[in-house]
Amino acid sequence: MERYHNIVRHAYHTVPFYQELFDECSELDDIDLTRLPVVDKRQMVTSGRMMLSSKYIPQYMAKTLKWYRTSGSTGISYEVYWDENDEKKFAERFVVITLEVLWYYA
Repeated sequence: MERYHNIVRHAYHTVPFYQELFDECSELDDIDLTRLPVVDKRQMVTSGRMMLSSKYIPQYMAKTLKWYRTSGSTGISYEVYWDENDEKKFAERFVVITLEVLWYYA
């Protein structure tokens, strides 16, 4: 449960969208995770850069982030951004999961 609280705190401190969303909470540490509002795709799209973590703003402005635009098969497409470190972490985790699956079914 602590991991989820850390994610919520990180989002609050670095993402303007979540700062605005969570401002109703008096104490961030006392947030009941079951009462957090659900964020839908339309909110994500209309919020634009408000969804971007402050950690990525310099890279976004320098146009060095990698990005992907979803196909919009649900009627709404949106862009996802990441940097090389995120990509390496994802790739490493993907390899570990793949090896675990292969080991399990071997």
